[in-house]
This record gives sequence, C-alpha cells and structure tokens, in this order.
Amino acid sequence: MLKFQYRGPGLVIGRRYDGAQFVQDFHMHTHSFLEIYIILSGRASFHIEGSIYPLVPGDILLFRQNENHCVVVDPEIPYERVVINFDANLFSSIDPEKRLIGPFYERKVATQNLYHMDIFPDGQFHALLN
Repeated sequence: MLKFQYRGPGLVIGRRYDGAQFVQDFHMHTHSFLEIYIILSGRASFHIEGSIYPLVPGDILLFRQNENHCVVVDPEIPYERVVINFDANLFSSIDPEKRLIGPFYERKVATQNLYHMDIFPDGQFHALLN
C-alpha cells in the first residue's frame, strides 16, 4: 500500500507498507536513476549483484544506476520502507563536484551499499522517519 508519494522533476519519494502475508514478489531489476532505500519495519535481505545484505529497521541502502538488485521479504512480518529515486544530475547546480552523490560511485559495484542506523548515534535520523 502506498502511504505517501511525491513526484517532481528528477525525483520520486515514496513510503510503502505491505502487511504481513501481503508482501509482493520482488524480482531482480535495475534502474536508470539513483536510489536510496530505507527499511522502517519488517525483516528482509537485499540481493545486489551477488552480495546479500540482511536488513533491520533503520538500515539504509544505496543503489547506483544499473546496479542489479532485489529484496527478499519475510512475509510473516509487516514490511514498510521509504524509497527515494533521483536523477544523478539533480544536484548538479549546487554540487558541481558531485560530492553529494559520491557514496553511490566511490565504491565497487555491490559493495558498501548498506549503512546501519548506528552511524547516526543520536537517533535523530530515525525520528524523522516515524
């Protein structure tokens, strides 16, 4: 179920919720845009170009264009996430050195995709998502 969605030029933000046993089947796929994926509830693992990342609520994943990925969700637990898709050039006018999108590209494919919530020790980032 789509709980929230914003669509703008080069940017889509959505928050989705799938109740227990209503999780859709996700298939391996790629995008032509960058993606930030934040798991809010549930238990899942992400498969990215052969790497597997077990996820817990609060985890953040980054995907660059054409990075093959899919999620495998435990259907017994409600699953909620925020997904942000954006064009790599969205910030070009304010960030010509592309530092904001550096974490998407300054790594090998299928490595360092996952950021655990513990990198935000004060909990303020997680509070924004509730």
